[in-house]
Amino acid sequence: MAENYMKDEKVRRYYDFWIKSALPDPGSPNPLGHPSDRRNFYAFVKACIQFAEHKDVRRKLSIDLLEAHLYDDLHGRYTEKGYDLIKHEIIALFENLLDYEDATLIL
Repeated sequence: MAENYMKDEKVRRYYDFWIKSALPDPGSPNPLGHPSDRRNFYAFVKACIQFAEHKDVRRKLSIDLLEAHLYDDLHGRYTEKGYDLIKHEIIALFENLLDYEDATLIL
C-alpha cells in the first residue's frame, strides 16, 4: 500500500503554499491559471517525487489521495462541472509530471 505522502511535512507545506496562494478567496480562477500558480504546483509535485525517492515508493503516489485533498480545498468554490474540469486538469498534469520524471530516470 502506498504511503500517505500528504502527511509528509515538506509535501504538505508545498501543497498548502500552492493551494492557498492560488485561491486567496472563493470564486478565484483556476488554481493553475497564473504562471506563479504553476510554478508553485510544480514545486509541490517535485516534493512528492522527492518523498517517493526517499521512501522508495516510486510510482505509488496515490492519485486518490490528491483528489481527496482537492475535493476538500476546491469543492464548493466552483460549479460541479467547473470543479470536475479543474480537478481533471490538475490530476492530468500531476500524472504527466510523474511520468516525465520516470522517463528521465531511464535515460
